[in-house]
Amino acid sequence: MRPFRPLLAVLVASCVIAGCSSDSDSDDVAGPGATQAPLAAEQGADEPVGGILRLAMARPAHLDPSQAGPVTPAELVVADLLYDGLTVYDQETKTAVPALASRWEADEEATVWRFTLDPGASFNDGSPVRAADVKASLERIAGGGPDAPAARLLAPIAGSDEVLSGDTPELSGVVVEGEDVVVVTLAEPLGALPELLSSPLLGIAPAGASGAALDELPAGSGPFRLVAGEAGGSGRLLDAEVIRLERVPGGAALVDGIDLVLVDDGPAAVDLVTDGGADAAFVPRDVGDLPGGVEEVIAPFGAELFYGLNLRNPKLGDPRLREAIIAAVDRDAIGEGVYGGALAPLRGVVPAGVPGAAAAGCGEACVHDPERARGLIEEAFPGGDAPELFIDVDAGGRQEQVATAIAADLRAVGIPATVRAHADEAYAELLGGGGHEVFRLGWSGGWPSAGAYLEPLFRSGAPENVVGLSLAPIDAALDRARQMIDPAERAAAYAAVEVEILAELPVLPIGQFRTRLATSERVRGLELSVDGTFHATRVHLDRPG
Repeated sequence: MRPFRPLLAVLVASCVIAGCSSDSDSDDVAGPGATQAPLAAEQGADEPVGGILRLAMARPAHLDPSQAGPVTPAELVVADLLYDGLTVYDQETKTAVPALASRWEADEEATVWRFTLDPGASFNDGSPVRAADVKASLERIAGGGPDAPAARLLAPIAGSDEVLSGDTPELSGVVVEGEDVVVVTLAEPLGALPELLSSPLLGIAPAGASGAALDELPAGSGPFRLVAGEAGGSGRLLDAEVIRLERVPGGAALVDGIDLVLVDDGPAAVDLVTDGGADAAFVPRDVGDLPGGVEEVIAPFGAELFYGLNLRNPKLGDPRLREAIIAAVDRDAIGEGVYGGALAPLRGVVPAGVPGAAAAGCGEACVHDPERARGLIEEAFPGGDAPELFIDVDAGGRQEQVATAIAADLRAVGIPATVRAHADEAYAELLGGGGHEVFRLGWSGGWPSAGAYLEPLFRSGAPENVVGLSLAPIDAALDRARQMIDPAERAAAYAAVEVEILAELPVLPIGQFRTRLATSERVRGLELSVDGTFHATRVHLDRPG
């Protein structure tokens, strides 16, 4: 097994900056009072008009979509505003719908896909989007390097490994047929390819565009385009105080434009909404209740915190011990006491809002019940000789606080437990080498499918499968779900597999992050997606009083 890189270290840092948050203690991830901004018709408001939406956000590091952080809403939103991919994810139907591609079809094995471009698809300078642009964009993304999140998304495409390693610049699995057809061949079946291609990281740019150029002069394909002359005093667009985007002529957006008001810390963005200097802002985790007159939009975010139980470790071989661990830990108290309410309770592995999340999750096994935990320990270890467990965690801040709380809960039910903190590199080596016991883990799937969570974490032999689960029936069930093209059938199949996986008790779920926005009263139609973006073409503003 190659050294495992713990993704949540990056995830948590990104959420501090960009505003992944939660303040609910209910099982509903969206939480009491957490809503999508209502449509004008539901509010009796006037018909939507133009105007400029002022969106305050922490300063993004990139405007190039392929470099956007998958858990950095500011960068994801900018990518989503400036670029379209072949598909886009519809949060209401929980399926991929046409964007630059008007239609697509797959063979029965879901390994060969044909995408036909919309004849009206164009870049923001009016030039048409061609199949060659799609191929060039995917090749640029695939060659972005092993640490580029967007490059990892393209791993299912045949030839992606060779491009990623630098052996060739050509992505053999993407073939152009004429000007408007792109054929994508996969290394293995993937019925959810349209959902994967909906990621904001996979926006299409003109052939020949470089990442450096896209950071300074985005040549986008999305619903908004850059207004020239808005660069900051340094001349760099990313140093500007405001980046102004305007609606692409003939596009579907309801507002005339969006001003991206850039700040260097998240709370300052929220203050702008409070003071009337912005209409909306991502709310950082450390910000509590919002002042009167400020609305709030909250939705599930596809990133989570949980602890793994290393099934290969002899100490954890008895399922009664694993069940006792899960029952003993008060995840609600951790969310409130350590994160200040910044995590909603998690009852499984696939986060709420992602198609295929099992409604029942881990069921009764995940109910906090110290008495049941004590009974399981007494049954499994009648002599009181339960093994001492190490709670392995990467050192620093809240991560050690969570581990300390878990250890205390375990000791309270008769399980000796000690926190074992590791520096980042040492932690990665520990997980890669198999010496971990109960250990901190987290995940962001990167695209809206249960398979993006279940397959890397629980398929036999997968590099990220550090819980050590290896069961042929589960692998076979994952194979069947992966090949399904129908979204509803696939989601149901993955939900059933998740229940099977959780029955093996390989994880201790802790909490799911959410995206939280502060908005002014004039914002209408703001609907958040599970990837942290919003449907920019549906947002509109009340008429001025």
